[in-house]
Amino acid sequence: MKKFLSLLIFLFPVFLFAAIGQNGISIAPDGTLLKWEEGAWDFFIMHKSVLERSPEDKAAAIDSSGNVIQGNPQADTLIDPAVGTTYRLTSKHIPTDADVDRAFLIWLADADPNALDQPTKNSVTLTFTNASDPTLTLSQEVKAGFQGNLSKNNQGVFEYEAIRDGINSALKGDNYCPGETSNYIGIYTYRVEVSDFMKKIIQMGEERGMQPGEALYGDYNVKGIESSDHCYYLKQSAMVGGWALPFVYTSSNIRAKKIYFYHGLEAYQHQEGLITVSGFEINKAATNWAPPAAYQDGMIGPHWSKGWIIDDCEIWGSKCC
Repeated sequence: MKKFLSLLIFLFPVFLFAAIGQNGISIAPDGTLLKWEEGAWDFFIMHKSVLERSPEDKAAAIDSSGNVIQGNPQADTLIDPAVGTTYRLTSKHIPTDADVDRAFLIWLADADPNALDQPTKNSVTLTFTNASDPTLTLSQEVKAGFQGNLSKNNQGVFEYEAIRDGINSALKGDNYCPGETSNYIGIYTYRVEVSDFMKKIIQMGEERGMQPGEALYGDYNVKGIESSDHCYYLKQSAMVGGWALPFVYTSSNIRAKKIYFYHGLEAYQHQEGLITVSGFEINKAATNWAPPAAYQDGMIGPHWSKGWIIDDCEIWGSKCC
C-alpha cells in the first residue's frame, strides 16, 4: 500500500509556495502543480538559521529609572552575511542513488521598520563543495525575478511573500526603543527554484564516477541574507532570519509515497493566543529581584499575565537571589 505524505515545512512554517492550485496545493512559476503521486519519491530539507546570540545582552530592558534589566534569552544578532551559514548533507540524510527532481532555495528575513518601503534583498549566493572531492564545487547567485518591499502585505506571488504587521503602541514609548515612530514591522521570504543547480552537481559527480547521492553529499553555504535587529523585534523576541533548501528526489531505496507542497507565511503573523499551565507543582527556583515596574522574572514568566491561564497549580519555594 502506498504511503500518503503531505509535506508541511515547520522550521520555515508552511511558507514554501504561494501560488495555489487544487486543494490548496502550490503551483510553481512554470505552471506545474507541486505534487508527486506516482513513483518512489521522497524529500529532504536542508535548513540553517542566520541568527545567533551576541555576548552582550542586546535584548535587555530599561525600567522607568533607567536601570538595565536582563532581557529574554534569544538570538539577537545576524551572522556575518559575507560568511553565511553552512549545512552538511550526508548519507544519513539521503541514499547514494538519490536523483533530484525539483529543488527550491527559500530565505526569510525581517525588514527595518524604518525602511519598509525600500526594496528587500532578492538575491543570495549558494555554494556547494563535495565532502569527498573538494574539487567538485559549484557556486551561483540565486536571484528572484521579482523584488518587493513591505509597504503593504504581499501574498499570492510565488517568488515573494511579505507580511506587514502593526506593533503594540507601548513599544514606541518604551525606554528600550527611544525616539522610534514606525507603526509596523515586516517579514518577507523569497523562493527560487534551484533544480538545475542540484542537477549540475549530480552531472559533475557522474563525470567523476559518483552516484547521484554521493555527488550531493557535502557542504551547502548560503551568503547574503540580511535581517534587521531593530529593537521592535528584540523587545518581542521576534527577530527571524534563515534559509531552507527542500528537494524532492527518487531512489530505488525508498517506498512509494505521495508528496504535496503547501504555502503560507501566516505562522509569522503576531496573533494573541492563550497559554494554559494547569495541574503542575512548580517549586524551588532562584529568581532575580526586580522593581515593581520592571519585568518580573518569576517561576513562570507570563509577562504581566497577558495571554496566560494558570490554574490548579502548586507554585512555591521561589527565592530571590
